[in-house]
Amino acid sequence: MVKHRLRASLVGALVLVVVAFGWWWLRNRTVVSVSIAPTDLANWPVIVSDGSDAWVVGLSPPAPLVAAFTAEAARQAGRRLVVPTRPALPLVLRAEFEDALQGVYGTDSVVRMAHDAGIDASPFQPVCLAHRVRDEPGGRADIYFVPFESPTFQQLRADLTPTEPEHAGIGVYDPALLSPLLIVGASDANLDRWWPLSFDRATDCVANLVTSAPAQN
Repeated sequence: MVKHRLRASLVGALVLVVVAFGWWWLRNRTVVSVSIAPTDLANWPVIVSDGSDAWVVGLSPPAPLVAAFTAEAARQAGRRLVVPTRPALPLVLRAEFEDALQGVYGTDSVVRMAHDAGIDASPFQPVCLAHRVRDEPGGRADIYFVPFESPTFQQLRADLTPTEPEHAGIGVYDPALLSPLLIVGASDANLDRWWPLSFDRATDCVANLVTSAPAQN
């Protein structure tokens, strides 16, 4: 009898913990609907940096999509945010290209492989609006970004792994170093220092994005 009571008490305590966590999660996680045309989530052109970006090859999302995400990020932040000069979803970062890839690939090779993989036609499904904060000597720094789900992205990153790394450079290329992420706003213009930017769904998401097509006039 005592064992049954103890078991019931433990089960009851576990249920209370689950309910409390669910209540906390609902209070601290906003669900927002961002008006996005379904066609804006695919067919992003592959672009090459002019040399001023933290990436060398990326994807260029449609301006209306970036604007919708940036507006929601500013609403979450409660203030205007600094936006990237040329918003892009990086495929290869400049640092990893120079250290671990350029001995094997040129930027034209990366672009060709991206086209061959079909990434410029593949859909990118937004996961959430994410927010990262860190303390720096100059004060607090904030970044808002949107992580995406894209199996094609992950496969392309894997396909870029050099078969003869001794010819690739002094660094070691890690396909998992980069996830499909789009920076949409920050507290200052020094955005390059955030790359490579990781993503933790449990701690970074501040708003779950429910996409919906814009209303027709």
